[in-house]
Amino acid sequence: MAGFSYLRQDLRRGSNFVEFDYERIDPRTHLRRIQREIQEVRTETGFKYATEEPAGQNPVVTSENVGTETGRVEGRLIAHTNWEKFAGDETEEESSPILPLIAGLLGVVILIAGLTAQGNDQATILGVGILLLIVAGLIYYFQDPAVNRNEYYFRKRVRILMEGEVAEHGTGSSPSDLVASDLSVIYSENLEIERRTGSGSQTLMRNDLPERLQNQLATQQTPVTTEIEVETADAVACSR
Repeated sequence: MAGFSYLRQDLRRGSNFVEFDYERIDPRTHLRRIQREIQEVRTETGFKYATEEPAGQNPVVTSENVGTETGRVEGRLIAHTNWEKFAGDETEEESSPILPLIAGLLGVVILIAGLTAQGNDQATILGVGILLLIVAGLIYYFQDPAVNRNEYYFRKRVRILMEGEVAEHGTGSSPSDLVASDLSVIYSENLEIERRTGSGSQTLMRNDLPERLQNQLATQQTPVTTEIEVETADAVACSR
């Protein structure tokens, strides 16, 4: 999975991009709530997402020159699903006839040798040649066709970026309350797609898929912002 060095302009290239603007909200509590909400999303087989966050303090609050009680806040969170199969097909092609061909040629050679042989060994040699021809025919008849399998898998990656302006309220030994005056929370989603065959796997872009598979994949996608409860009382959403 990718690291945590992404910026807002990186997230705009996501296939699904949603941004919420907040005021009067504690960013630390809000980021923890987002993580908990995502971790609790379930499917028929269990929990849907695993989450990752950078080491150390998250979100990070950095004081600005205008005063020690005000500053910038920045937090990141990544969630991803497990690989899931969404399509697959099989094609059959005739198996290589090398083995029956070798057995048949060997049988013909032995038959020719038997026809030119003299004495009591002739019948034995002819019998071996005929037996090899029969074996070659049986191998060809019962040989299963080669099956080529194409299986398509996807997993979703959600990158979340929180950034904005905050102020700390509190003095002395009591913990400071962190309140945002201008906070943006951005959700950006991307799909990783693989085609897996008997010989290995290949990474694909969505546009590399046939239209039928693109439509099939689209029906299985639910934006994470509709899977969790997004606080919108003080938020304005911008999406595409």
